[in-house]
Amino acid sequence: MEASEKLDGRLESELKAKFIEHNLQYNGVETNESLKKLHDLWVNDVHVEPENAVEYDYFADYYWKIKGNKDRMMLYYLKAIELGRVDAMAGLGGWYESQNDFTNALKYYRMAADKNDAFALCSIGVVHKKLGNIDAAIESLEKALMMNDTDAAFFLGDIYAKIDAVISIKYFTIGAEMGDIVCIEALIGKISSGKLLALAIKHKNKAKINQTFSHFIQDNEKITDEIINELLQCNDNILPQFLLAYKQLLTSKFDILGHAFKYAPTQSGFEEAKNDYIEVLTHPERFIT
Repeated sequence: MEASEKLDGRLESELKAKFIEHNLQYNGVETNESLKKLHDLWVNDVHVEPENAVEYDYFADYYWKIKGNKDRMMLYYLKAIELGRVDAMAGLGGWYESQNDFTNALKYYRMAADKNDAFALCSIGVVHKKLGNIDAAIESLEKALMMNDTDAAFFLGDIYAKIDAVISIKYFTIGAEMGDIVCIEALIGKISSGKLLALAIKHKNKAKINQTFSHFIQDNEKITDEIINELLQCNDNILPQFLLAYKQLLTSKFDILGHAFKYAPTQSGFEEAKNDYIEVLTHPERFIT
């Protein structure tokens, strides 16, 4: 079968739901034959022997995370690794890390890192952090961050929190700019709550908009140039999130127009933004989703 084969949507949807239920990541398969085997195992607990690297890897995940069967997990991870499956290398490294066997954890993480796997690089950094090898941890985490691993930004921020608060905030901010919710949470109390709100809004995360709003209101800050500029640069899909946020400020009896227009930004689109403010003041219910 070819890699472009159209997969059974129902089976894949049910399989994805099972992964989500267990807070696991599903990276897809190429054929319906593999999809059916995984669906049988993960959804129906029916074992049909795997035959390729992808199947071995997912079977190993199942017998580790769902069944707690070490022997089968090890069998399938090692078969997948023998066939060059990078996810399996990182997966087995993760199992050894969970057992505090850091020597073997590093062994398998390094196998995956040698294949340019960002997760493995980040994990190597985390293991070194646990071992107290801070320089080695920073080196590996910075490499992972260069590959856009947002977890690496968080762990770098966490390491530097005990060394240099300014550098710590820099890394948390990098992660937050990339949309990492944990980094946004880590910045609470460390940066301007207005900037924090802007980050939450930028990534369209309603839960974090609500949470960061409470800090914004507690600080009693004025809406800053930064948030205004973010509004003017955002596209139509993001704009309603801003309006929802300002509506919430309204209900807290803030003078929206007075704060928002104090700076009178000159960028194109300001009049449209002003009209949007007036609209939310007049009909806030239109912007509640």
